[in-house]
Amino acid sequence: MKLEPRRTSVTDRPQILIATHSSHKLGELAELLRPERAELVTLDALGIVADPIEDGATFEANARLKARFFARLSGLPTIADDSGIEVAALAGGPGVRTRRYAGEQATDSQNNAKLLAALAGLPVAERGARYVCVLTFVIPDRGGPRGGLPIAAESRGTLRGRIAGEPRGQAGFGYDPIFEPLGEPPGGRTLGQQSVAEQAAISHRSRAARRGAPAGGAPARPRLLNPGGTESRGFRIPGTLTWGASGRLRYGPLVGSALGLGNGPGLVPAPIAGRLPGALNSPAAIARILARSGIWTEP
Repeated sequence: MKLEPRRTSVTDRPQILIATHSSHKLGELAELLRPERAELVTLDALGIVADPIEDGATFEANARLKARFFARLSGLPTIADDSGIEVAALAGGPGVRTRRYAGEQATDSQNNAKLLAALAGLPVAERGARYVCVLTFVIPDRGGPRGGLPIAAESRGTLRGRIAGEPRGQAGFGYDPIFEPLGEPPGGRTLGQQSVAEQAAISHRSRAARRGAPAGGAPARPRLLNPGGTESRGFRIPGTLTWGASGRLRYGPLVGSALGLGNGPGLVPAPIAGRLPGALNSPAAIARILARSGIWTEP
């Protein structure tokens, strides 16, 4: 049974679900996304306590699994995150088992202790690691050809560094007290010793969000290219909406659905009554349509 989402405010702005029960992730994503024409809602606000089984072999697989699961359950456009740490000396581990590295109910301190023990005695040059975050955006009313929910947008961010010799600092969460980001010398500050602002400037999650260029709540805005190949100001998703050889705008599934043209790809037909103000092939006109959808915002 699909859970009918509850409104958490008296506004009529479109709602977008942030699919996490983690207060740390929720706070960071809410600060990063800051939608202007949509309202971010939480699993707790909707009364959703269920969780999918995260059995994917990659961060992408788990982010997609969670986004689709919660989009179906809530009926709302959904942004899901999967993230973790990959250590070179452990062949990329803990990877997708980052949160459960020391056990299903392990605490951050237990996970950190197990990782430090696994790297005991290794020199600095062999302690390389990176944080990885994948953000996936799914819209529940856009079914694929086989009945599945297609991925509307996805982005990946990484933060490279090394594993310290011991925990330092109380800020952040997860493995932050034992992670020295690239740019810090060996024995330098861990993420656990950096301010919230410093972390936000370089974190894997912030990089994934920036690469998705969040606007109005979606993790990306469409890129509109003029005939000469120049980009219209403020819109980015490569290949989503471009000029075809015929001189008409070519659209992909995301834009086609937003304009009521089906899943595409194809050429924007002429003219669509009441849908496209102004010149049919005007990027500004398409931008206004998308901005009014509540998912994307004009700069």
